[in-house]
Amino acid sequence: MLHVTNGDSATAVLAHAGFEGDLLAWRDVLHEGPVRGALTPDARRAERAAFIAGSVATDAADIEAAFRARDERLAAALRAGEPVALWFEHDLFDQWQLLEVLVMVAAIGGTDAEVELVLPSDYIGTFRPAQAHAAWELRRKATAADLAAAIDAWEALTADDPRGIAPAIAADAGALPHLKAALHRHAEEFPATGSGLSRTERQLLEAIAAGVPTLRALFPATHHEREDPIFLGDTVFLAIVQRLATARTPLVRALAGGEAPRDAWARPLALTDAGRGALAGAFDHARENRVARWLGGVAIGGGAPDWRWDAARDAVILAG
Repeated sequence: MLHVTNGDSATAVLAHAGFEGDLLAWRDVLHEGPVRGALTPDARRAERAAFIAGSVATDAADIEAAFRARDERLAAALRAGEPVALWFEHDLFDQWQLLEVLVMVAAIGGTDAEVELVLPSDYIGTFRPAQAHAAWELRRKATAADLAAAIDAWEALTADDPRGIAPAIAADAGALPHLKAALHRHAEEFPATGSGLSRTERQLLEAIAAGVPTLRALFPATHHEREDPIFLGDTVFLAIVQRLATARTPLVRALAGGEAPRDAWARPLALTDAGRGALAGAFDHARENRVARWLGGVAIGGGAPDWRWDAARDAVILAG
């Protein structure tokens, strides 16, 4: 049997709980960087590997090889009729991964694939063995409705026009219980009308404005205290801080006061005038700083269409 889950912490929990079979960690932070549905699987693996390598200074070829081995293990299980269990949580990180896996299931195994779903509303990496077994007892077989919902959501998230996300949210029939909230949370990461800030960026600036002093305190104040469920890892959080600090017109800065502390997480930050202006809606970060990044299949900046999160409409729009 093959158990597929979100990462090494979860596979360690399942191993400790005594689950038999192979444990496969689906290691990719799909909510950051390009995930383009128009690409072939080979080209998408290469693009993801290059993005991750550029973020963490790792060899892209090694990452791509790990992705290929992961995909081939799942494909081999599906083709052989080996039982497969998918363990994925309720947060944005996991829901992206669940969609990718289910789309592969539909492409390779069809609706008759022996795939079971374990979809807890809690974090698998924190489970005790008894909790893991209790979640296992609630497993169910993946249905045609699950696969159809996954395909529709994946197409919306990986398209180059994000306006398909709102219809996917509206059409959600609840087959995958945590999908609707994840789609909505993804949409909130687009630059907001007025400020040009993603939801995470705004929460970070608001925490600094409220007097949270250091990076170590800012991480939970930005994310854990403002999100349910949480989904952001510390590496991605630091990348967001770096993006705001190194923008053409920085929104945050490290406070002066002698040499930088040996512990980077102890470094205090402050808002710049631009950061305060963005919070007030008087400085458009995305436009003024020519922000260039990817969200799923959508390019932001770099001459791409000006996609914005419009809170009043509760949708991603094309700015006029």
